[in-house]
Amino acid sequence: MPARVHVTALSGNVLCTIDLQEGDCLAELRAAIEKATQIDADEQRLFRGAEELRSDTSLAAVAAAAEAVNLVLVQTFQDDTGTLLPLRREVRAILSDAADVSLAEVVSRLARLNVTTTEELTNLANIFVKVALAQPSGGETYANIAQRLIQGRVLPSFKAEDGSQLNFARLLLSSLQESFEELGPFRLPNREEEVVQKSARQMERAVAHAQLLCHLFNRRLFSLGVISQVLWQLIGPPGRPTPLSLEYVHVFLCLIDKRLVQHEQVQKLIEKVVTRLVALSTASDEAASHSESVLGKIQCCLIAAA
Repeated sequence: MPARVHVTALSGNVLCTIDLQEGDCLAELRAAIEKATQIDADEQRLFRGAEELRSDTSLAAVAAAAEAVNLVLVQTFQDDTGTLLPLRREVRAILSDAADVSLAEVVSRLARLNVTTTEELTNLANIFVKVALAQPSGGETYANIAQRLIQGRVLPSFKAEDGSQLNFARLLLSSLQESFEELGPFRLPNREEEVVQKSARQMERAVAHAQLLCHLFNRRLFSLGVISQVLWQLIGPPGRPTPLSLEYVHVFLCLIDKRLVQHEQVQKLIEKVVTRLVALSTASDEAASHSESVLGKIQCCLIAAA
């Protein structure tokens, strides 16, 4: 790697061309194809000749075989029948217009969607997260949309099997959690000779995720407990956090609303994170240097927020 990937449909029509980056995994390739073609990553089956690429397929090995890789994309449907496809496309189209129309219009168009099942609401939440993460600069706009959808109870809720309510807020958090887990692993390997490589594309996704989550937290849409769990999963013991984990924490803490920073419980969480970073920075390895750098950046942000 790097290598160029040409993606075609079964008909032979060229769908897109993707330049693989060092450290890219199959999830990153699918995300890039989704961004270029609007074909949901979960609906992509990718074939190289007769061999289908799986989650354990090494893209490095595929790229090493040739400078240009030719893949065929076969689109499948998450609901087997494709009945959810029109809804997903409409949601994506509405959200993609968010930068060009008023917030009220976006919310109004989403409210007019005929969402009648849990599956449809789940798909709406999943597309919302995917579109928002694909446009990092619009994180605050999408957080504002989510705030209106949740606080205005614009979308329907449904009863889960356990009797609890499944609403947009709950499904949004679930979708964010799934996309968060895809960013891992969050710890460096135990053996020094092992290397965890993250591509620039993966780092961009991590930054976008941190921005979106923080904007949602600033609007009180998620609890401090949720945020504490996320940050500690990134840098808490045991093990040494990866540069991606540290950058995520840095981006998140530097975006917290100044008014929230004054809250006692938020201050305690920040102090806990800073204490952990100080401990990490005293080690004598690569993680220590990254921790020290991030610690300095966070402290500058906190001074500016004071």
